[in-house]
This record gives sequence, C-alpha cells and structure tokens, in this order.
Amino acid sequence: MMSLITLHRKYLWTKVNLIIFDLLVGIINIGLLVSINPIEQISLHDLNRKSYALAYNTNMEIMMKISLTLISCYLFGSSFCFQNDNYRVLYLSSQKGSKKRIVYFLTKYYALASIYFGVVLVAFLCYMIIGYLFTSWFVIEFSVIEFFGGLFLTGLIFGSVAMIFGILFNNWFSSLIPYIIFIISEIIVELSSNQLIKVFHFVFPRVIASSGEVYFPFGIFHALIIFASFIIGGSIIYLIKDLS
Repeated sequence: MMSLITLHRKYLWTKVNLIIFDLLVGIINIGLLVSINPIEQISLHDLNRKSYALAYNTNMEIMMKISLTLISCYLFGSSFCFQNDNYRVLYLSSQKGSKKRIVYFLTKYYALASIYFGVVLVAFLCYMIIGYLFTSWFVIEFSVIEFFGGLFLTGLIFGSVAMIFGILFNNWFSSLIPYIIFIISEIIVELSSNQLIKVFHFVFPRVIASSGEVYFPFGIFHALIIFASFIIGGSIIYLIKDLS
C-alpha cells in the first residue's frame, strides 16, 4: 500500500503543481508581511500591541481561508480528471476486482490529503516565523492552532466536493464550483438571513473564528460526518465512472 501511495505522490508532484504551491507560499508571505504594517514606527507597535495582533490575526484568517481552500479545490478536483489520473489504467490493468479500485481511490485520496496537510503546515509556519521575526507583539494562541486544524478539515470537505465535480465532468475548471460555493457561504454570513446561513452551513460546514473562538456551526462531529459522506459518495461515483 505504501508503494501505491508513493506512486500517487510521484504523479501528483508535477511541475505545474510545484509552481502553483510556490506562488501560493510567496503570496501568503507577502500578505503576512503587509499585515504587520512594517513601515510604521516601532513605538506605535509597542503602544498598540493588542490592536496590531488582532489585525494580523484577522487578516491572516481571511487570507488563509481564501487561498488554502482554493488550492484544496484545485488539488483534489484536477487530480481526479482523466488526464491527471490516466496512470490508473497501468496500475489497474494488472489488478483484478473492485476492491483494488477502492484501494486505489482511497490511497490517492490519502496522498492528496497528506499533500494538502503539508501546504497548511507551511502556511502555519509562515504565519509563526513572520510574527516572531518581524514583530515585538506576536504571541501564538491555541485558538490559532485550532483555526488551522479546522481550516484543514474545511479544505478536505470542499476539496472532496471538487473531487466529485472533477470525476463527473472530467474538467479541472469544474473544481472552481465548490470554491465559488465557499466564497458565497462567506458572503452570506454578512448579508443574508439566518435560515439561509444555516442551510449552507449544514450542507457545506466550514470553520468559523470569532472573538477568540473556533468552531463549526453544527459541531465537529457533524463536519466529520459530512466529510465522510462526500468521500463515500465520491468513491461510489469514481467506481461507477471507472467501470462504465
């Protein structure tokens, strides 16, 4: 099984993906540096530690949600399109039975999830390093660690939806549909009625950070159930498409 996971990672670490990840890290670093207001006087930073720290964390949360969810949707959606999944023909031609197809699907999903975890970890380290090196007021809070953990699960949920769209339509552009849904869910929190917000959050749970609290609207167990449902649904669709 480990050899199969290694095979997946070999095909997933394409030059295009590496360039996209490098650009993402660069954009995150630039955004974080801008968020600390480096051109302002040090004395102002010392006098307004709480306000600067709050602004840094708020900007970080917005930027991370937008960028990391996008990369998750792209990564999962594009990787299950035929042109990026055609090596399965070579592997499955030497294997018999639907069990091998399920193992192939689950190991590929695990490989994608581990790559996405690495991306989230790098983003977290960028946040930590820039905060420690370039400010006098930075203090890591446990709620931030909770936020990145919740953001990882959020990315897996929307990435799984993107995967389903990629399998159904065989086009990585379709992975933008769940990302648009995510952006809409962010917008309606501010603009729409409570009932509409509840519907979005029930079907597409996402992590929320507010006043130092990090949570999923219907709880972590509901988010995990939805996450598992998307994986099961995606595996069934994948098997049907592969056998048809």
